[in-house]
Amino acid sequence: MKKKRINYSRLNSSMRFPSPKKAMLINAFFYLCYSRLLLKTTSFKKLAARLGEPMTESTIDSDKEAIDTALQFGKSINKLSNYTPFRSMCFEQALALKFLLNKKGIASTIYLGVLKVEDESKLKAHAWTRVGNVYPTGNKGKESFTIISTFGLIKQD
Repeated sequence: MKKKRINYSRLNSSMRFPSPKKAMLINAFFYLCYSRLLLKTTSFKKLAARLGEPMTESTIDSDKEAIDTALQFGKSINKLSNYTPFRSMCFEQALALKFLLNKKGIASTIYLGVLKVEDESKLKAHAWTRVGNVYPTGNKGKESFTIISTFGLIKQD
């Protein structure tokens, strides 16, 4: 496996942001680490229990504040995933955002999909997250994948 080169000077410049943005980046990084650790040490059955109700979806109606928060965290997670010294692909990113949103009580759905590669007898997997009608993580190419599982969190008032 090719080792990822990390440009720490760009990451350092990100840490000069004002406190709220810095706190968001720190939270995003923590949840990326947490997600990767869970994927390495936990069975999918136990992990799934933490994601929300299986085979359900959250409502498409979300308030603007929840959507804005999800988009900001999604952007932070996507940006930081380029700098982690460990794998931070779509699944780790979707999990990190899902955990963050669960903690904040924001209704969201994580989708897991597969795609059969025609040339090979292999499957490709993809994960993405939806809040309201937006997809803060994994939006690119999601239409090509067949959804095999969803995990929704119904916001409780």
